[in-house]
Amino acid sequence: MAKKDYSALAEAVIENVGGKANISYATHCVTRLRFELKDHSRVNLEELQNVPGVLGTQWSGEQLQVIIGQTVSSVYEAVCKQTGLE
Repeated sequence: MAKKDYSALAEAVIENVGGKANISYATHCVTRLRFELKDHSRVNLEELQNVPGVLGTQWSGEQLQVIIGQTVSSVYEAVCKQTGLE
């Protein structure tokens, strides 16, 4: 079975968290992408929540959590590839 391409979802998430230059750190847990961002005012939560594949968002302290679901590790890989983050 071919691996699904998550590059469009990753691109939309990156754009709506303020772009790759706004990301200080990114990681993931079982269902969520977790971002530490330089400027919270650059985040477009309304658009981010409407991206197909994003199940929701939430702030936890200074961390923005983007709820993806079971495919989060594949989306995380696509985010890392597009931003150069490891």
